[in-house]
Amino acid sequence: MFCNTRRCFLITILPAFCQPIEMQFILWDPSSSQCLWPSSFNYNCKRQLECNRWNIFPPKSETLFYVRSCFPRDFVRASP
Repeated sequence: MFCNTRRCFLITILPAFCQPIEMQFILWDPSSSQCLWPSSFNYNCKRQLECNRWNIFPPKSETLFYVRSCFPRDFVRASP
């Protein structure tokens, strides 16, 4: 997958008892090395999850980052 804009590709990994959440694009801020979560970010099932970390996996493109997680509290703190 290639990208010439500053975006992150969000992939959620949820437990079986949670409904899957569709993949969505989020902005990548190179100055802070963080993703900028949109205000419309879907937090379904976040109260049921026990995740305590999230990881960013850089693919071939320097501007596109894969975020693989199951909605830890870090997502809430990182949201605008």
